[in-house]
Amino acid sequence: MKTFKNYKEESRKNWGSELDEGQTLNSDQIKVGALLRIADASELMALNHLQLQIELDQMKNSREYYKNLYESSQKTISSFKGQITKLKNRLKNLNNEK
Repeated sequence: MKTFKNYKEESRKNWGSELDEGQTLNSDQIKVGALLRIADASELMALNHLQLQIELDQMKNSREYYKNLYESSQKTISSFKGQITKLKNRLKNLNNEK
């Protein structure tokens, strides 16, 4: 009976060989080890890239929030300045009437 082996899951296993003392790995085994190290490094880079994308989205949202807050406060300040000007003019008119 055949069993299904998932390549992705199998590739994540810690592969190796039992060698007698004094034996060395052959070139194919060294190549497989190098490929496994490259795969691990690629996965780590992908995680870092994903984290950077999340941080970028958070920064964009934060920037948009503070931009809206700034624009809103500018409108409020402008409104207050208009009220001050209106009150100054009213005060001048009151002083001129006396």
